Amino acid sequence: MPPPLAVQIARESENACYARRSWRGLDLVVFGGAGGNFLLEELRRGSSGTMPGCAIPEVFRSVWDLFEAGKERQAAREFDRYIPLLKQLGQGLGIANHLTKEVLRLRGVFRNARVRHPAVAPDETAYREIREAVESLELDVVGSA
Repeated sequence: MPPPLAVQIARESENACYARRSWRGLDLVVFGGAGGNFLLEELRRGSSGTMPGCAIPEVFRSVWDLFEAGKERQAAREFDRYIPLLKQLGQGLGIANHLTKEVLRLRGVFRNARVRHPAVAPDETAYREIREAVESLELDVVGSA
């Protein structure tokens, strides 16, 4: 969406308060999307936040805090560690739902990772890869797959 269109929508709609872009002088809160995969790029462009998945919120918080403290390089190094996991969690066809719930199960948040139909289930290799990613990142893991 071009910035002038975002400005027009914000001015004409009292309910428009979030956008993925900003325009000089307009009072819009700008959030990024795409599961948080572009957090640093969004922050560099003035974003006020992002909409990540729920599997690793502490990672997004840590990167946010580093960036806000002026430690952009350190934030980038921290974020880079999680890119392989974020790629796995960003798959379409409902696979992301299964894998996100599996991460939360591995971390002890959920007792199971059941997902309602019709989401496509990942194969056993994907489950193994997600567990390896969680373990290699030293995220809290409980139970066994």
